[in-house]
Amino acid sequence: MIICKIGKQKWRPSRNKNGANLQSKKNINQHYSKMKNFIFTLIIAIGLVAAAKSQVINQITISPTNPTENDTISIISNFTFYGNCSFGLLSYITQVEGSTITVIPFYCGHGDTTLCNSIDTFKIGIITIGNYSINIDYHQGSICPISGFDEIIAQFDTSLTVVGSSNISDRSGRDGFIKIYPNPADDYILIDCENFLSAPDFQLKITDAMGKLFFQGSIKQRQFFVQSSTWDSGMYFVSITDGQGNFIDKRKILMN
Repeated sequence: MIICKIGKQKWRPSRNKNGANLQSKKNINQHYSKMKNFIFTLIIAIGLVAAAKSQVINQITISPTNPTENDTISIISNFTFYGNCSFGLLSYITQVEGSTITVIPFYCGHGDTTLCNSIDTFKIGIITIGNYSINIDYHQGSICPISGFDEIIAQFDTSLTVVGSSNISDRSGRDGFIKIYPNPADDYILIDCENFLSAPDFQLKITDAMGKLFFQGSIKQRQFFVQSSTWDSGMYFVSITDGQGNFIDKRKILMN
């Protein structure tokens, strides 16, 4: 009988320079590269979102506040943005087409990390009686003062009503129109509309300087008691409009 003794052998995978091990290493490198690209893209996206949130339209004011067909109308913009502060507003375009007023201001320094504040006046001019929508598109280029690159960095929409000059003449000095107590106000506003009770289609509105509506009601009673304790400090406007949306009377009120 012939006995063959076989020793223990440890199995090892075959190693080939062009084989599985190199392929595995290649896969790891590719995965690492993709992760780097993803993180880089995420950082850029976060930066862009942060930059976009930094463009703040602090206040839009229409001058005069109750314009007539004889008034030269302007829009005053208080705008905070990242850019080149030394140049500020480069130029602007205004256009009145039908019932739409378009305003396009241009700034520069897109991608700059300097926080700027710019208070600018955009002249609209004299326009006819009617209700208008106002669209403001804030544009910014990269190179100051002139750049081929251009992006809209903020937008704001509001409305405007132009009335006939005879509709509001002399009203600010007369008795019997809107009476507001107290002014300045804190927790409440008392509005007396006695002179308008005979016009049931009239509306009472309270808005802030940005045009945001805080209160609205049909004038079917002499007095309105309005809770204002949660309102922010600043200037508000109490106005009365007729059935066609034309301003009949408009007053300012200051909230402490």
